[in-house]
Amino acid sequence: TQSTGAFFMSFHVQILGTDINTDVYPSVLLSNEQLYTFLFNIGETSPRLWVANSVKLSKITHCFFTRCSWDVVAGLADMVYHLQETNKHSLEVYGPEGLIDLILSSRYFLYSPNFTLKLHSLNEKSSPKSFTYQDKSHNEIRI
Repeated sequence: TQSTGAFFMSFHVQILGTDINTDVYPSVLLSNEQLYTFLFNIGETSPRLWVANSVKLSKITHCFFTRCSWDVVAGLADMVYHLQETNKHSLEVYGPEGLIDLILSSRYFLYSPNFTLKLHSLNEKSSPKSFTYQDKSHNEIRI
């Protein structure tokens, strides 16, 4: 048979609930066993529930936030903590304009030596902005 050069990937979609707390939006995990695992939104206390239910957080490569709001970003600090326990040292984070400011305003809760957050703010009218936050001395920020 002749190859057409087409490349197909299959992804698995998993809706991650937040127990009985209806104030927290659920997250979506989109995974491809070979390459990537994408996580959409991280509500407060969600990572603790996922760890308790054996969700493999160490496979997450990218995190996307659908809006710049604390109700979908609040679990990021807990997520960083759990990722460090799996010897992961960085995470790519994407979201709408204002995301970088929102995350940097909570950087003291994100204190994690040797962990790098690569933040990308997407704006439909201009080019994407990127920022790398690496906290090795409690408040060092690299741009």
